[in-house]
Amino acid sequence: MRTDGDFFGQAMRKGQKTFFERVYDTIARVPYGRVVSYGQIARVLGNPRAARSVGWACAACPDHLPWQRVVRADGSVAGGAFADMRRALLASEGVSFLPDGRVDMDACRIPDALLLTACQAPP
Repeated sequence: MRTDGDFFGQAMRKGQKTFFERVYDTIARVPYGRVVSYGQIARVLGNPRAARSVGWACAACPDHLPWQRVVRADGSVAGGAFADMRRALLASEGVSFLPDGRVDMDACRIPDALLLTACQAPP
């Protein structure tokens, strides 16, 4: 049984952030011109099987965050009706794409270690 609050909602301990808030903090730290996968965020937050939950958080992501920098592990750009806009935003940041339209993850993905370091640093 989880003692730190339910996965999506309120943290049960005073001052503790919800999972979604932690996802947003992580997204805020992805540098310009780099990308991160849903699964990477889940791993860094200590919930390696929660990639889909990261996606749900991204669907409700505040507008001021660089939500376009979160892509699928294979570099596919999700987002339904917003996929073309996300792709354009990424291209404007200098993110490179493979011939099939996926993000070049080898060139643009922020390594887990750097993402983890960024998430541990004060905002």
